[in-house]
This record gives sequence, structure tokens and C-alpha cells, in this order.
Amino acid sequence: MMTRCGGIAPAPAWVAAWIGAPFVHGARGPDAYDCWGLVRAVAESEFGLALPLYAAETPACGRELAAIAAAMCGSAETNWLPVPVADVKSGDVMMIRRHGLPCHVGLVAAPGWLLHTTAGSGARLERLDRPALIGCLVCGYRWLLAS
Repeated sequence: MMTRCGGIAPAPAWVAAWIGAPFVHGARGPDAYDCWGLVRAVAESEFGLALPLYAAETPACGRELAAIAAAMCGSAETNWLPVPVADVKSGDVMMIRRHGLPCHVGLVAAPGWLLHTTAGSGARLERLDRPALIGCLVCGYRWLLAS
């Protein structure tokens, strides 16, 4: 079963299994996730990608996401390739700005769709072209497998 919304491609059926997963700061699953925990779990389960395990002890928008942002920008990990928002594909990680800071991540589930989780709503699927989200998208990042 695929979910179609407007003029973009349908979201894959596997997304339904992740929708509604509870948000808990620092959680890495399987019963709850923070934003990086959800990205890691889905990337591994659905795309076969073993993303780095960044420290889970710090809250969202804290040191953990600063470390993730630094790694993605190339200062800590060399396996992250920046991808313009217009060129993201399934499995890419989106860095999202909140209150002017890159402090949230989500995973591109399919072209045009972002899977992410936040306090108060849990895991959800949103269109990347949603007006409230467009101005907050910093960049996409693609994890390159070690050669």
C-alpha cells in the first residue's frame, strides 16, 4: 500500500510501521526514539545503512545535534556528502533549522517525503514542500559507504 499526497510520488508502505513511534529525548528504540534515534533505526532497517551512533545522553538541540551537524558538514566524519535539498533521495538525512539553529534531523523516506519525530507528536511523515518546513531545511546529507 502506498500513500499519495498531491502531485508528489507516493510514500512507501513501510513508513506506516514507524508512524506514531513515541518521542523520548535520547531514546534509540525500539520502543521510543529521539530524532537521531529514529533516523538511525529507519536507515538501518529500511535502507541497510549503519549510521554513526552519536551520544544519546544530551537533549535535542544540545551537544549531540551540534556534533551531528559538525560531522555532516565534514569536520568530524568524512562519510557525509552534502546534497542540495532539491537533489535529496530516499535514505538521505535532512538537517532542519529550528530557532535559527540546525538542531533537528529527519530521513527522506521517498522523494518529497520526510519522516521525523518531535516531542508532542511522535514519528510522522510530512511533505518536504510543506510551507512551514521549506524555510527550515538546511541541507540533505548522504551517508557514503566505506570503500
